[in-house]
Amino acid sequence: MRGFALTLTALALLACGGDNLTGPGSDLVGSWQLVSTNIGATAAANLREHLLDNGVNPDVVDEQVEEIRSAMDLVFRDVGLSILRVHADGTYADNYGDRGTWSVKGDTLTITDRDAITITCRYFVDGQDLTLIFNKAQLRVTMMPHGHEARQFFDIMFRADDVLRLFFKTRP
Repeated sequence: MRGFALTLTALALLACGGDNLTGPGSDLVGSWQLVSTNIGATAAANLREHLLDNGVNPDVVDEQVEEIRSAMDLVFRDVGLSILRVHADGTYADNYGDRGTWSVKGDTLTITDRDAITITCRYFVDGQDLTLIFNKAQLRVTMMPHGHEARQFFDIMFRADDVLRLFFKTRP
């Protein structure tokens, strides 16, 4: 489970685009609490479409898809990335105890976890809201599905053009 939490920490720090990009990271510093994500809903919708396209009974599909969506939502609530602390000294920590480093150049965020996995992308902050947006390729880097079946399932749940988001609010 610890390795999965490390993966999810890296996932939480993935970020892309927005219209109001912040400066060199000053708005990113603080304590953030995950409030929602569209990852489970996106995976569920893609899986539902795939199963229906392959002739699976719609009643069975809806039950299986709801189980997947609920499980994915639970993972994001119950592991390390539900609280994220970004420190001014270029380090971060989550509520699971995982740590790493971060840096910003322009609108690009680069994070490195303690396993030396590095992810570079963009982020934005709007007042007390932090939205992290990433694509399938970036998600694949963090989740690293192993084995042929795991990769196939990942490819069904996420499409290249999916826009995946994590929504955080500042913590008092």
